[in-house]
Amino acid sequence: MTQTITLFVASGDKHTTDRALSLSRGSHIAVVGSGSIGDRSMQSIAAIRPQVCLLSGREAEADYLSLARRLFTEVPDTKVVLFGPSDDPSVMARAAASRVWNYLPEYITYPEFIRLVTEADAGKQPDNMGIFATMVAALPPSHTPPLSSHTRGLESVVRQCLALGLHADDIAWYLSTDIELIRSHVRTILRRTASPSPTWRRLGYVVLAAAALVTAFKAVTATWSLGSRRIAISGHVQYGAQPLDSGVIEFRSLDSETVVVTGALIQDGLYRIPGPKGLLPGDYAVMISSPEATGAESVSALSGVAPPAKERIPEHYNSSSTQRVEVRRLGQNVFDFTIPPTSQESHELDPMQQE
Repeated sequence: MTQTITLFVASGDKHTTDRALSLSRGSHIAVVGSGSIGDRSMQSIAAIRPQVCLLSGREAEADYLSLARRLFTEVPDTKVVLFGPSDDPSVMARAAASRVWNYLPEYITYPEFIRLVTEADAGKQPDNMGIFATMVAALPPSHTPPLSSHTRGLESVVRQCLALGLHADDIAWYLSTDIELIRSHVRTILRRTASPSPTWRRLGYVVLAAAALVTAFKAVTATWSLGSRRIAISGHVQYGAQPLDSGVIEFRSLDSETVVVTGALIQDGLYRIPGPKGLLPGDYAVMISSPEATGAESVSALSGVAPPAKERIPEHYNSSSTQRVEVRRLGQNVFDFTIPPTSQESHELDPMQQE
């Protein structure tokens, strides 16, 4: 029998709380409390000591990172995960440096949510190639021994952290090092960057100009490959004879050389992924998830659990999806899906509706 995992949702955003409740229904994950990010939630978490705490990425970054650091210090057994919607690499780097365990995108499907929360509880580090996992791998070791202010090793580590988008206070916290020492290294690095020696200044200008040209070229090619080449997609999803009221649709690339995973919320049978976050041309597997509602929305602040619910979508549209689409550069890229209800629900339909 699978052991129940307790989950606390720290968010002042109702959408995030409702989404977490919906994703956890019918699973071994029990939402045992929720509240806005702040001291009150910290007190509740310290009292409940849930196995996993979900932080809303819709909050101010300084607020959820501050709570993540307090949780790591005061409730070290609770794993912390960040829940959408940011995909900014520097934001992901700062979250990783604050000991956030993993990042769950807002469009995550039911099976992936269950898997990643379970892995976080088990202490398994993210093994995907998403932005968060990339930033975790790029961070320098956090167990750097105490170094003097003149040690080049520490300066090198600070330089590496700055390149990832970390601020001085992030670096000091991550390395458990005095903030003034880190600020001293930051000032030194910035001064050397801004003031090259007179002997090499002219050569430096040439090198910087060449580097600027290379960077501009890379930016243009990157924009073409990762921006303008992406294609907006949209469509309708019907469940039985009605538009699917709510759910998530996910597209997974079948091209082993260019792995792309993206998705969108389904609302009243409609979904849309805009161009900037769209898909590259190619073949994709489609997964649709929509746990059925139970009608009970309240959860106890200390010991309540979300009522059980089952996944409505048949496996060949969900965990074992056989649905495939081809995204084309010059195509309309509108993909509609009509999902038959489960056999049990089919028998419950009105005979006139079945005709």
